[in-house]
Amino acid sequence: MSFAHALFMQMEIVSHRVCTGLWSEKGIRVRIIAELVRNEAKYLDNTYLSEGTENECKNSDFPKQYAQYSEEYILGTKLNYKTIHSLYRKEVLSITEKNTFMGIWQFHALATILNTPIYSVYPNL
Repeated sequence: MSFAHALFMQMEIVSHRVCTGLWSEKGIRVRIIAELVRNEAKYLDNTYLSEGTENECKNSDFPKQYAQYSEEYILGTKLNYKTIHSLYRKEVLSITEKNTFMGIWQFHALATILNTPIYSVYPNL
């Protein structure tokens, strides 16, 4: 079970105890889609995506990096604004399918929806 899936399952358990509707798995997915559609320009903007990063990361091309880690990315595809934009939209559409994984853009949207930072934690190997 992936971390993202476990997170959504845990959120769903808590949501049934606290709220209904908007906090169910489907409700969270709908809110993520709405957030990503309403704020598409923001989620494709390098300045916005670099907020909160270390200074040495400020010159990174975050939209390009996010696109490369997308499940929709095909190895060897030349990434420019048009292809990144297309990958972004494919990712947003994929959220509508049941049992699909979320990517980096979706985690940004989830953090906005929950109004709290989300941290990825990796064990030392």
